[in-house]
Formats: sequence, C-alpha cells, structure tokens
Amino acid sequence: MLAKQDKILVIDDEEIIFNSINLNLSKDNYQLYYAPNGKEGLKLFEKEFPLLVILDLRMPVMDGFQFLANIDLTPSSLCAVIVHTGYSNDEDIAKCFNMGVTAFLPKPYNVYELKGMVKNYIHMKKTQRQLTLQKERHNLNLLTIEDGVISLNTKGDIIAINRAARILTGYSFKQAIGQKFFQVFNAITEKGEPLPGLLLQQIQESGQLTKFPSGTLLTDKNGKHRVVDGLAAPIYIRTNIIDGIEIVFRQHA
Repeated sequence: MLAKQDKILVIDDEEIIFNSINLNLSKDNYQLYYAPNGKEGLKLFEKEFPLLVILDLRMPVMDGFQFLANIDLTPSSLCAVIVHTGYSNDEDIAKCFNMGVTAFLPKPYNVYELKGMVKNYIHMKKTQRQLTLQKERHNLNLLTIEDGVISLNTKGDIIAINRAARILTGYSFKQAIGQKFFQVFNAITEKGEPLPGLLLQQIQESGQLTKFPSGTLLTDKNGKHRVVDGLAAPIYIRTNIIDGIEIVFRQHA
C-alpha cells in the first residue's frame, strides 16, 4: 500500500509558478493543489486541510494578506505558510510574520531551498498534528475510563480530572483544575503519611511507575472515607525529561 501523500496548496496567480514547484517536488511524496487567487485558495484550504501553503502576496480577487486574515494563523495552527513572492519590503515581511507566516521564499527560488523548507515544515506540522491527535484521544479516555484519572504538571498542579476522579474526590472540574494535587486528593497511607507528597517525591527521584501503598485511605471533600488502590506514572516528552504525572486510582474492591 502506498503511503498517504502530504498535501501542499500553492496559491499564485501565475500558473507557471505552480508548474515549476510541482515539477521540482514531483519525486517526493506530496499531493499538490493549485489556486490562482486567495478566494479559490480558501475553498481548497478548507476542503483539503493541507499541511503546507505556499502563498503569493500580490494576486487579483483576494490577495495573500486577505487570505491570511481569513485563516487566522497561530503558532498552534496545524498548517504552515510559506510566503513566496518577488515583491516584498520590510513592512510586508513584518505584517506577514505578525499574521502567523512561517517563512519567506523569494522569487525566483532556489530548488534546494524550496525542498529543504518544504521537508522541514511538513515534518514539523505532521508531528504537531500527531501530538494534537494523541492529546484528543487522551482527553477522550479521561472522559470514558471507569478508573479515576488525575493529570498533573511537573509542579503538581492538576491539569485534567475525569468524571470518576471527580466522584471519588468530591471535587467538580472547576474546583479541581489549577489546584495542587494534595488540595484535592486528600489521602494518607496506613502509617499516616500524606500520599500526594510521597508519590510526587518517588516519581521525581525514580522516574518510574509507583503504586499506592496498601491500605491507602482517601477522604473526599464531604468527609467520606474510602480505601483506594492506584498508581502514579511519569509522562515523558523526551528521554529522561518528565513532562507531567498521571494518577490512576479506584475504590478498593
């Protein structure tokens, strides 16, 4: 089975520019689309959701600036935009970067510069899309999993809490988000040690999954006590770099 082609949208009123770019990228695994102005480009952009747009600034009907205003780029946008123009000044360049443009490619372009830019920005946005999808799946799991799940940042602040965890702790989503873990998860070991601080310390020191001690007692916001089982696991963004901690727990059977 052929790998899925990465989509690139070229918006330029000179079709010869598209033909040139298409020819030079023809041996790479890209699917190119062409629009002669921003208005047609906007339709294709919304339909095809490309990873990369190569955009001219001076065009009839809708120019590049108007196109950029319509797509509202931010650093978290899942598409990169390279402005490809022969007519730019410092004011235009500053305006484009303020509107979220990723890079500039002058006309006439250098083939190797074009290929390098396309490869790098396609890879960057593919990675960003994959991370966004993983985050969405993770959030969906938080909503549906039967165990209580609390996600923390490295400072011990709660950044996510699912329905089961809200029931077990007695805290609403609004009450829990942004609070310190120990403020919401009021649990002690059989020895009377506060569990939140113990878990965070062990995770930071070992960087490994840590189980709750047997007999851990959780007291919810309303004063109800229940014995719980659970574990804490580090979340890594790169090797040896902890980005957060996930707490998974349930009432002891």
